[in-house]
Amino acid sequence: MDILDLRKIGFTEGEVKVYDALLGLGETKRAQLVKKSGVSPSKIYDIINRLAEKGLVSSVKKHGTLHFSAATPKRLKDFLDQKENELEKERQL
Repeated sequence: MDILDLRKIGFTEGEVKVYDALLGLGETKRAQLVKKSGVSPSKIYDIINRLAEKGLVSSVKKHGTLHFSAATPKRLKDFLDQKENELEKERQL
């Protein structure tokens, strides 16, 4: 799956940019993520939280500073499978 295809499955432009930047950077701090992704510093935490809810981003605090990293792209398949199951349950109602 091409990273841009994420928009086709409901990801926002900001989510695509942040996830793509994290894939390129590896574990990183907010400032580097803002610079690489081009996303506004005021929106970065909201986007990271949405990606974390999807299981695609994790964070760890090191020396008092949050560091973020992307889950492997294989995790996208798990996310899609979960969404497919949720849709199937909705259809059965």
